Amino acid sequence: MSRLIGYFVALNRRMCRAIDRCLPARISVDGNRDFAESIVPRYVRPGMRVVDVGGGKTPFFSSETKQELRLWVVGVDVSDEELARAPASAYDEVFVADICDTSLADRADLAVCMTVIEHVASAKFAIASLARLVRPGGTVALFVPCRNALFARLNLLLPEAVKRYVLHGLYPASVHFAGFRAYYDHCTPSELEAVVRQAGLHLVEKEVYHWSGYFDFFAPFYLCWRAASLLAVALFGEDACDRFCLVAVRAE
Repeated sequence: MSRLIGYFVALNRRMCRAIDRCLPARISVDGNRDFAESIVPRYVRPGMRVVDVGGGKTPFFSSETKQELRLWVVGVDVSDEELARAPASAYDEVFVADICDTSLADRADLAVCMTVIEHVASAKFAIASLARLVRPGGTVALFVPCRNALFARLNLLLPEAVKRYVLHGLYPASVHFAGFRAYYDHCTPSELEAVVRQAGLHLVEKEVYHWSGYFDFFAPFYLCWRAASLLAVALFGEDACDRFCLVAVRAE
């Protein structure tokens, strides 16, 4: 039965990719990949001191990239167990801290925070902490799922046990990195941009994304989701996006 389900899901994913090829390329960009492979690298220079917030066992920078660019990487995570499971050479320093409730400060050149803000109870406290982690002139790069995306609304409505069962059943690999409680506090582009500015950060780049792989297990549903989400964007603008990233610089 599991093999049959796997074949069914794989077939539907191929159909969904065919649907995406019929749409404008800009609305089929994988935000996760774009942030990791295009956005952040533009702000990385050799020899930088970098704070990886919430990376835990899956650090943002690979050991190879870290060594090649001679980066000094500080890992900050709420869980010491998550940090302990990271590759041995991933972090040069580690701190166990809740980014919403810490006086931790640093003089980093860059702080990277990918898919973490949606899991904190107060985005304002988290962004203020991130601002303290970088030196004046330092950069904070955020990648955030939008609260108004369908998967986010389902995440908020469904009981934890139910959504983990469904998520891990359809996407077995997600058991290693997904399933944490989400709040989505201020998690829209306009709201979080305002929070960033209040924290003394100057916004230098913003990107919104309109693609998600959560619903590609069944092509008819994926097609309906595509149509509904694009209509929402047309009616309500960027706050109806799927994911977004903000890059900001701390005031000198």
